[in-house]
Amino acid sequence: MIWPKQFQMANSLQIHETAVIQTARVNILIAISDLLDNNKGTDIEIPILLADAVYSPARNPKKDELIVSYKIGSEVADLEILLPSELAFDRSRLDSVFLLMDNLVSKSTQWRETEKKINTKKLITSNEMKEWRSPLKHTYEKILDLHERNWNGIWFRIVRNFFWSAIAGKFDVVVGNPPWVRWSKLPELYRERIKPTCDHYGIFSKQNFMVEMNLIYQE
Repeated sequence: MIWPKQFQMANSLQIHETAVIQTARVNILIAISDLLDNNKGTDIEIPILLADAVYSPARNPKKDELIVSYKIGSEVADLEILLPSELAFDRSRLDSVFLLMDNLVSKSTQWRETEKKINTKKLITSNEMKEWRSPLKHTYEKILDLHERNWNGIWFRIVRNFFWSAIAGKFDVVVGNPPWVRWSKLPELYRERIKPTCDHYGIFSKQNFMVEMNLIYQE
C-alpha cells in the first residue's frame, strides 16, 4: 500500500469495537477527500488498526522467542496463530506473505502448493522456509480450515493488524477510559488469555470501588 506524502499522519490504534473503528476511518476519508481527488488510482490504507492493549502479541522481554503464539477469535473460530518472530515483527515482509496467503486461502489452495508459490515469489529464503515451515503451515491450515467452514472472513488482515500494534513504536498521546465491561461478562476464553497480564500488573483489587466494577478475580 502507498501512503502519499501529503497524506502522512499519525498512526492510531483504536481499542474499540468494529463500528467505532469504521466510523474513525470514514471520518479520515472525509477529511482527506479533496486530496483523494488529486491522487486518483493511488492505493492508500487508513492507519487506524484494531488492537488489544491487554492481550498483545508483543515480544516477551524475558524470553528469546523464535516462534510467537497468539490466539484470536470467538468460541467458534478460536484461532491460534504461530509465526516466526523474525517475520511476525517485520511489517513489510509479513504484509507480503499474508497478502499471498489470503489470496490462496480464498481459492482453497492446499499448503503444499502455497509453499511453492511463496518460494517462487521469493518472499522468504529457502533456509528460512526450512526453519519456518512448521509455524507457517500451522497458521495457514488453521485459516484454510475456517475458510472451508465458511469462517474465513478476513483473518489474515485481522492478524496483521494485531501484530502491527506490537511494533507501532512510541506514542505522543495515549487516551483511555475506565473499564466499561465487567470481568464476569467477558468471554471465558478471553478471560483465560488476559488473566496473567492482569495478575502481573495488579489490576485485580478488593477495594470497594474496584469491586463495584467487577475487577476482582474469583476462582
